[in-house]
Amino acid sequence: AVSQRAQPNAGGGATPDRWVWASAADVPWISVGGQTVMGDGRVTFTVAANDGAARVGRITVRDQVVTITQSAR
Repeated sequence: AVSQRAQPNAGGGATPDRWVWASAADVPWISVGGQTVMGDGRVTFTVAANDGAARVGRITVRDQVVTITQSAR
């Protein structure tokens, strides 16, 4: 979950519930929900099944990066 109220000076509007933040994956096998959200919100993601070698992808949420490592089949 992302809470804009946790960093009141890092927003883009007069009140925290108006701040917009985004999330995105850097690989096509990770799908991210809640890609652009105003105020507080949750980021959900789905990882496609892996039929090959181990792989690594990243999800960026606002200014934080989460690394997803998926084992080989």
